Amino acid sequence: MDIRKVKKLIELLEESGIDELEIKEGEESVRISRHSKQPAYAPQPVYAQAPAPAAAP
Repeated sequence: MDIRKVKKLIELLEESGIDELEIKEGEESVRISRHSKQPAYAPQPVYAQAPAPAAAP
């Protein structure tokens, strides 16, 4: 793909509200993304319940 086309695609991405753009021309393809593929949130920790105390005899 021509570098001028790639630069134009980058400009279009910056001017628009989209986060990612992928174009395929024949066997060539290019994907342009504003952000990495890391999740936007941190997973919440999972807490295990403590075992219930044994009944007194």
